[in-house]
Amino acid sequence: MRVILAGGGTGGHVFPAISIADEIKSRDQGNEVLFIGSRKGLESELVPGSGYEIKYVSASGIKGLGPLKSAMGALIASKGVTESLMILRSYKPDCVIGVGGYVSGPLVLAASILRIPTAVCEQNTVPGVTNRILGRFVNRVFATFEESKVYFPGRKVVVTGNPIRPQFLIDRKQAHDRDG
Repeated sequence: MRVILAGGGTGGHVFPAISIADEIKSRDQGNEVLFIGSRKGLESELVPGSGYEIKYVSASGIKGLGPLKSAMGALIASKGVTESLMILRSYKPDCVIGVGGYVSGPLVLAASILRIPTAVCEQNTVPGVTNRILGRFVNRVFATFEESKVYFPGRKVVVTGNPIRPQFLIDRKQAHDRDG
């Protein structure tokens, strides 16, 4: 299976994405995961450091920036959709998962246009703008909290909890055992 994970900017997006990638690989070492991110976000360091390939697309915010910056953001996002279409056509993923952040927008939207199965993961109670918009286009929304369901079309939402790295659980157990 070939999967693309798109998103980033903050650790709140990147760490769950890496957890998802690790789980995909743990189920079958033949599975392939490609990350799509921004050169400016944490993903540019954390993803390669976790052993995964990353490609970059153009992305920018659009809402709440004033007319000129919003127009520039829309142009940058359009360029990101074009870049994403090229990546999708060459990589040929079985599915695309957006984890939030501006950079997930162009890739998930492009995948939806190409009719590639899509999903977004929403780690917050109140979804960010990008995920709220993408929720209209994706096949599934994986939400951490029940309260998030009101922001998305109900038939698409599955409450899954937040993906966490297994190392987090090991570290927590070791600390508990030590403090005892």
